Amino acid sequence: MHSPPATAQRRTYAPLGRTISALGVAALLVVSQLYASIPLSALAAADLGVPESALAWSSTGFGLAYAFGFLFLGPLSDRFGPSRVMVVGLAVTALTTAAVALAPGVSGLVVLRAFQGFTASAFGPAALAYVGAQIDPQRRAVAFTLLTSAFVSSAVIGQVGAQLLGDLVGWRAVFVISGIGLLACAVWQKLVLQPEPAQPAAVTVSPWRVMVELLRNRRLALLFAAASTLLAGFVGAYSGIQITGLADQDGLLWLRASALPAMVLTAVAAPLVTRIAASRRAVLALGLSAVGAAITAASGGGLVLIGVGMFVFSACVVAAGPALVESISDNAGPARATAVSVYSFVLFIGASLGPQLAVVLHDAGFSVIALAIAALLSLGTLLARLAR
Repeated sequence: MHSPPATAQRRTYAPLGRTISALGVAALLVVSQLYASIPLSALAAADLGVPESALAWSSTGFGLAYAFGFLFLGPLSDRFGPSRVMVVGLAVTALTTAAVALAPGVSGLVVLRAFQGFTASAFGPAALAYVGAQIDPQRRAVAFTLLTSAFVSSAVIGQVGAQLLGDLVGWRAVFVISGIGLLACAVWQKLVLQPEPAQPAAVTVSPWRVMVELLRNRRLALLFAAASTLLAGFVGAYSGIQITGLADQDGLLWLRASALPAMVLTAVAAPLVTRIAASRRAVLALGLSAVGAAITAASGGGLVLIGVGMFVFSACVVAAGPALVESISDNAGPARATAVSVYSFVLFIGASLGPQLAVVLHDAGFSVIALAIAALLSLGTLLARLAR
């Protein structure tokens, strides 16, 4: 007796636990490189004999190259497959990361950090595209939430880890150790990820043409616009707390650490939260993140109320990210990786502009900054609602 055709053609999906473990660790290490220079700046400045302010361009160089790299390297996943791009990208990023330790001065450091940021940008869109293509649709929302939690958690974990390692071994050794870790992640993913089909159904036209077509899609354009408000608000809020002098170093550490339980809680609650449709979940999470920002605005400078507001704010930012990614991925067709690349670009351009918002409003005080962020996220909520 012949087997039924449906059984013969049944799709084999990637295992959730093993896949997300490999992708999540790599995500933490890759995106941590964006934030690692913050706690290492004092050590690097002393070593290079320059003021600490002179090293600001090393972070800016990484951030801009990282954002623009999404537009150039992200679409490669649609041509060559996300698993290939991730393995090769992590291996190359391991080299550019270790090379940062060789910086002879500030100018060299900025250039090397820019190279590091550009190569690091290959990972994120490929990882999200891999989840969208290889994880069972019934478990995909959970996978997106767990992976996005790893991306966002790196903002705190990257700074804490770099500070602890820097104090022990010096700032140059931190980049060498990170390079070794990234190379280990490349090997891990080579062993764990499913190989690409011999002739994958991929986008073969120019990625720029594909991007233009994606932006002509009204729903996707609105989702991209909503995504641009997400990290602008998140980074802007923490920058506002820093530059307005609301707390001393211990207080700042407490406020940063208060976001970690929110991120863990969001990941644990993922199986329940993801039962809500992605488009509705994005609207709810963005709206509640605006509420969290409003709570901090009403704090009157009290650290406890700010901590409560940042807890709500951080949890909702973590929840909104995967909901937006899932909505974009579902509407992008075969150009999934290119669409996620555009999403990543607008997300981190927003992250670059967030501190500038805090700087412009810093004389008015933290409450005004928080109100501006609440308004920005309310706009993001409206855009996500219109996209439905």
